[in-house]
Amino acid sequence: MCGRYGFSFGNLEDIYDRWEIDNEEIAYTASFNIAPTQEAPVVFRASPNHISLVKWGFMPKWMEGKKGARALINARSDGLLTSKTYLKPLQFSRCIVPASFFFEWKNNGSEKVPYCIKIKDEQFFSIAGLLIEQDGVKAYVIITTEPNEIMTDIHNRMPVILNKEDEDYWLSPDNTEAEDLVKLLIPYPTELMEAYPVSGLVNSPRNNFPEVMKPISL
Repeated sequence: MCGRYGFSFGNLEDIYDRWEIDNEEIAYTASFNIAPTQEAPVVFRASPNHISLVKWGFMPKWMEGKKGARALINARSDGLLTSKTYLKPLQFSRCIVPASFFFEWKNNGSEKVPYCIKIKDEQFFSIAGLLIEQDGVKAYVIITTEPNEIMTDIHNRMPVILNKEDEDYWLSPDNTEAEDLVKLLIPYPTELMEAYPVSGLVNSPRNNFPEVMKPISL
């Protein structure tokens, strides 16, 4: 799964250039510890690309009131084609979740050690997401896939990171063939990524500062 990530930047103009966005600037600053239920930027096609703040995660109607029910924040790539919840969003309301890194926790004996995972030499990357609208309110989920080699030792899932050349295809409303779209939802190349352990500061979303992604020694 993917339950925490960061989106750090110095200037909003860099974001607008990176994803060719053409709308009024959003009131958002860099975040180093984005957690479910928080609002974060997502990019979607609205002739041209548009960026908005959207809540991460939603509670489906059929889960409301159930004991222990939690908001859905991820969608498995291997289940999209048969999902009553996600098939239509896959066809008609895809989005990009801008990120700079994400966190995952590795079982290390009696404890779980958080890791920060990044793309080498890249300030930003695009996570594949789906926009869900319920009762007039939009939310987003992050699509996950099988781990690549660097992630296998950390966790059994990873977010889908889109290749740059696939971003336009993913956002285009002209592309509605679900079978073609899921072909993009594959693990990102291992050799382009890096991962390192970080401190338990990241365990609390209240800790939203650069130190949460500082490497530590095990």
